[in-house]
Amino acid sequence: MSTATRLAAASLVAAALCAAPTLASAANYDIYGNPIPVHHPHKIYLHTSPRVEVPAPVVIIEPAPKPRPSVIALPSVRIVEPRDPYDTGGIVIAGGGFGGMMLRADGRTNLVPTYRVHLGAAIGQSELALRLDMAPGARDVGVGGVENNVDVFATRLSFNYRFLPSAVLHPVAGFGLEHIAANPDSGAIGHAFALAGRAGLEFAYPLAHSALAVGIDATAHIPIARSEGFPLDLSAMVSFGAYADFRF
Repeated sequence: MSTATRLAAASLVAAALCAAPTLASAANYDIYGNPIPVHHPHKIYLHTSPRVEVPAPVVIIEPAPKPRPSVIALPSVRIVEPRDPYDTGGIVIAGGGFGGMMLRADGRTNLVPTYRVHLGAAIGQSELALRLDMAPGARDVGVGGVENNVDVFATRLSFNYRFLPSAVLHPVAGFGLEHIAANPDSGAIGHAFALAGRAGLEFAYPLAHSALAVGIDATAHIPIARSEGFPLDLSAMVSFGAYADFRF
């Protein structure tokens, strides 16, 4: 073999050796120049994905809205409070009535008609009153069994009180000190003092600036002292009747 042939063969071998790595690496790329992954069956491959940053949630707390006031218009209703029918600006009470009186005297009981007059001053449910009961025609048995007519006048200063002020029907009660004058047809006027207790029921009706009351009551009179020569052997006396009072 000639020297020129040997040089040409050596050049081809050298060129092949230089091109071998390039051809080996070129086998790992496709025709577009993209790398072709090579998998070996006995190797474990770990594929990782790029980390994606997720923004943290932002919570915005706002104050609750203020409630809007609601105005409900209702028709006006007038509420009438119960009141004392006698709750007026006036303090004067004046009235009168008619009834009867039972007198226990001389072993017998006399029943005579009675006329009644009443004048008082009231504050609230209390009253300070001056009352006069007039009972003409009472009978007294004198000497020899002679009967005489005796006019009896009972004047009483008393304290009275009305219960249940807001009710329509009021219980009433009172007590006082009384002077009794007995004027016979023949003889001198006799005097006696007595304790009196009163109880009854009263109906009150309010007026514009005053009040009207009607009622029934009974009063017990218990003599505690009498003058000498008192014409009646008076041991007890009970008066009763109806009346009407006006407060102004």
